[in-house]
Amino acid sequence: MNFRAFVALPVPDACRDRLAGAAVALRGLDKKQEVRWTEPVSFHVTLAFLDDIHVTDADRLMTLLRAEVAGTPPFRSDFSHVGYFPANARPRLVLAHLAPDEALSALHNQVLRAVRAAGLQVERRAFMPHVTLGRLRGRRTPWLEIPPSPLHATLDACELHLYRSDRGAEGARYRIVQTAGLSGDSR
Repeated sequence: MNFRAFVALPVPDACRDRLAGAAVALRGLDKKQEVRWTEPVSFHVTLAFLDDIHVTDADRLMTLLRAEVAGTPPFRSDFSHVGYFPANARPRLVLAHLAPDEALSALHNQVLRAVRAAGLQVERRAFMPHVTLGRLRGRRTPWLEIPPSPLHATLDACELHLYRSDRGAEGARYRIVQTAGLSGDSR
């Protein structure tokens, strides 16, 4: 059985609450309802999008991923700001951007090594760590103006998940398939 999958960091409750607060503030400014806002329970930071994989590939990937991240300690990463992506006249997403971070970039590279070792294909895009707060409806220049303000939210990265993504009329629904912990313990 195949399913759409991605590897991501979950967003812990305290951080999710802060990001949800920023989204609620923006939602209040979205008078033309240009954005389909993401439910906070779906917030995550994608490290690798895998598209369709077989359940046996998932098991192999997670075995390799657990070995790859063994010895990687938990870390914290700060969110910097909210903005559109792409940052041009026709953006598709409203994002909470994470500030550049060595530990997060290193984890991303570890995930890519495990994915490649499992013989899976990963989407080829520059790594831009973020949480999707919303998706714009249509392909026009948005009316919603995002005020420049810093985000006071920190991501505590303690584990990563292999998620299954099921598409539906109201958008994608995510389900955790397997987990790999960050412990700093290489045993």
